Amino acid sequence: MSKGIGGSNPLASAHKLKKTKMKQKSKEIIKFFVLPIIGFSFLFLVIYVVGQQNLRMGANDPQIQIAEDTALSFSKNEEPVFIKNNKDKNGKDIIIDMKKSLLPFIMLYDKDFKLILSSARLGENVVEIPMGVLENAKKKGETRITWEPEKGVRNAIIVVYFKDVKEGYLISGRSLREVEYRTSQLNSIVLLSWFIFVSMYGVWYSWINKDKN
Repeated sequence: MSKGIGGSNPLASAHKLKKTKMKQKSKEIIKFFVLPIIGFSFLFLVIYVVGQQNLRMGANDPQIQIAEDTALSFSKNEEPVFIKNNKDKNGKDIIIDMKKSLLPFIMLYDKDFKLILSSARLGENVVEIPMGVLENAKKKGETRITWEPEKGVRNAIIVVYFKDVKEGYLISGRSLREVEYRTSQLNSIVLLSWFIFVSMYGVWYSWINKDKN
């Protein structure tokens, strides 16, 4: 095998040069393609999380106002506005089915955790809040959680502890079905936008680097 000037091997030198170029190209791909994609992906993830949290927090409306106003009325032994207005055309109390209705509902417990009234049913059954949720509300004054009395039946509920002339717990809730549908739509939109953006960036990166290959 022939050697170049000074005893160097041309094939070895060419291999070393090729290896150096490949390493440099790999660094450029990581710096100008991989890292930007990771950065853009993180940005889209933040957009999704912010949108999802905004939808979920909005799901507590109007339960916050209903729970606080109704609890205040019950604490003073007065008839709440919600009870007055929650009537059908025959003057009977409206009872909603959690599986089907998007209307808000209330539940009233006395100080001993006994259910006094409820404007909601699960099918034909009366369901009750876990005692631990009520105990937590007593400690904090108010708690906001997602309650799933049955698989697939999820509600955004506000639990308010009240104590004045009367003492007890007022729960106001509403189905999360529509919110979860909108969250699913948001997920699809963000994912599709991310895919389109990454694809366009990949095409642009390939185009500006085609002469370097």
